[in-house]
Amino acid sequence: MVTITSLPITTTKEEDTTPLALVMASQKRYVPETPDQLQSSFQQTFDDYNKTRKYDEPCEIADLENKLIKIILKFRTFKLMYPKDYPKIVNLPAMGSMLELLKHDNYCGNRLASYILLAFKDLTNDNVLVENQRKGVPLFVEALIDMGALDVFVSTLERFRKDDGGGGGDGVFRALQTIAHMIFHQPNVAEAAGKKTELIGLLLDAIKTPRRGYSREYAVGLLHTLLLSSMENRRQLGEMGTVTVILNAISSLEDEDEDDEDEYDEEYVLETLFRCLFLLLEHLENRVRFADAGGVQLIIRIIQNEELGYYYYGSAVAALDIAVKDCQAASDKFVNDVVGSDIAIFPASMDIPPSTMHEKTEIEEHLVSLIALLTGGIAETQKYILLKKFLENECEKITWLVELFIRYFKQLEALMKRLKDKQIDPSELYNIQLRYGLPTLQLFAVILGYLWLSKNDLVCHRIETELSHHKSEKKHVRDILSEYRDHVGIGGESVEGAAKTVIEEYIDSLEEVSVY
Repeated sequence: MVTITSLPITTTKEEDTTPLALVMASQKRYVPETPDQLQSSFQQTFDDYNKTRKYDEPCEIADLENKLIKIILKFRTFKLMYPKDYPKIVNLPAMGSMLELLKHDNYCGNRLASYILLAFKDLTNDNVLVENQRKGVPLFVEALIDMGALDVFVSTLERFRKDDGGGGGDGVFRALQTIAHMIFHQPNVAEAAGKKTELIGLLLDAIKTPRRGYSREYAVGLLHTLLLSSMENRRQLGEMGTVTVILNAISSLEDEDEDDEDEYDEEYVLETLFRCLFLLLEHLENRVRFADAGGVQLIIRIIQNEELGYYYYGSAVAALDIAVKDCQAASDKFVNDVVGSDIAIFPASMDIPPSTMHEKTEIEEHLVSLIALLTGGIAETQKYILLKKFLENECEKITWLVELFIRYFKQLEALMKRLKDKQIDPSELYNIQLRYGLPTLQLFAVILGYLWLSKNDLVCHRIETELSHHKSEKKHVRDILSEYRDHVGIGGESVEGAAKTVIEEYIDSLEEVSVY
């Protein structure tokens, strides 16, 4: 389940905040009632509250509001203390009455509204529920949908957002978290929520604000939930300018403000922003928007940011690789910008560690894909710039490249040995190889062929030396390139940065006898 970061709990050393202790504290605070008794208490106080509101008696209103809040909190207590009564609790008429209260700002102040949302947040959460509640929560959410709860929860956001500095953040969080719970239990809510322009507008405004705080944190979390839950939302939110908003938010978080005193999980926000970006980039139109909004330049800048180090290097490289796939606008900008930045996509060391969201292997595959794109897109007059990167630090990038080529080659070789005695159609066998890393192996071969074609003595000597060190030879590279050439264009595959004729040039060059 995708949820939004919850509020930090600050306690004194004397407090015991274990679940059992909280339940025991609740037992001491509240006198246990049956669901029917709880409904009766709520209804009487609810009716008295509404009558008093009409006569505008501040003292009585405040007193009844406190009583109403105490009763509302009992719904949460029942969920922990009497889980078997959960279906009865969520079917009480009080649920509809609380929604009615939320509809009227003049009858329901922010404090009361926040506690009502707290009750709904916990009643729709199944993180720690017993089995009968796991079955009941989706039914409760379905009932809330039928009562128009999504519109009601969305309508509360504006009032709390205005009160962000005075405790409104709690209300924002509770409303957003409840909507997230509804989406989890009833995924069709995601597309309905994605069409709520008021909700999306509020989320994007909260993300755009330069002020760091909980509102932005919660907004990013729900936006990710909406994008994760619906392909249609990824398309629609892209049309609403979300790509630009995400890029600007990432840019604003690029330099950490050490003087920011807000309790604010910047690491979570930046990571979730990247997750949102990955989902948005699944649509081709959003890749074009990414390129037009300066996304390529921003991501290259993040790669160069030494303060972030490897922490987000993998995310940045992955975002670039996804963005340039089948998108000429992003691809052209990438080639031009990365050449202008002295091929600033390589890490400081080729011993690439995993990052926050990507394993080492994933990062390597994305990086190799980008390098392969450069081999086919870089201008003839600028090829020395890329070649120079492979000559740096005693050709460590060539060593890295050959090591990965050998690793993937052996992986495919072992696969073929396992399948040797099985009768498999050649086309099906090729598809199996694709699933076991053949596309990445082909890209390694493309880059090695590109480097060999340069006829640079030092480069060619290093390639042969490294291949020999691993008991391999140029023939293995040629074989992979030949297979790649033969399958280019089959099944809609793209050239992946090298035209068929160029691949043949690489093959011919590798067949030549070394002269260095």
